[in-house]
Amino acid sequence: MTDRLKDYWHIGAALLVIFVAGNAFGFVLGKGRGSPQPRPPVAEVAQDGWSESTLDRLRESLALEPEQLESLRPAVERAAGKVRETRERALLDYHVLLLNLHDEIEPLLADEAQLAELRRSRATLVGEVQRRFSALLDAEIEDKLFR
Repeated sequence: MTDRLKDYWHIGAALLVIFVAGNAFGFVLGKGRGSPQPRPPVAEVAQDGWSESTLDRLRESLALEPEQLESLRPAVERAAGKVRETRERALLDYHVLLLNLHDEIEPLLADEAQLAELRRSRATLVGEVQRRFSALLDAEIEDKLFR
């Protein structure tokens, strides 16, 4: 081999060693830190910790004393209940819009396989609405579900 070819082989081997070492180092470093913790879904935060996180933010931003914080707690708890109700109603409205979309799409499909899939999807959605929003269902929405 010529000296020039040997130099290319040495440079290539050195780059390969650097690449492999970098990957190994990154893998080990990444393992040591652990995987990032996923944030809880918004639904969990809104339902479970909204009032407490709001009280924490108020305490920190307004430098509230413990007595002041306790005096604010009932108002924050009332607001938390309204937030939950509003959120559930909005999610129900969203699901009803999806059901309306299914109804609008159905006449436009001619293929039996597509119709069967759409009907299966609609049945799943109806079951989800019944399971999750039974307390919020009114007569108009129930008519839409059981058409």
